[in-house]
Amino acid sequence: MKLTAIAAALGLALAATGSIAADTGTTSTDAQKAEAAAARFKKIDTDGDGKISRAEAQANAPRLFARFDEVDTNKDGFITPDEMKVARAKRQAAAATK
Repeated sequence: MKLTAIAAALGLALAATGSIAADTGTTSTDAQKAEAAAARFKKIDTDGDGKISRAEAQANAPRLFARFDEVDTNKDGFITPDEMKVARAKRQAAAATK
């Protein structure tokens, strides 16, 4: 009996989680991608100031360094998480049209 109640509660919790994700328009895959992107950003941002300098990109992310000026849209010499997100969306849109 206790096992049935636990299973029912777990099922309701999982169903509620799915409906919340559906309501927000995000999926666990979107959340996982966002977490992975944040982890990559943090790994490149070695001084932990929340932005990637040209030197950090050169030392830790050669492909990003090659596109640094393109991604640094406000031309302040740093790449922010928002600039990375915009650049990623542009690359995905370009790939989708090919």
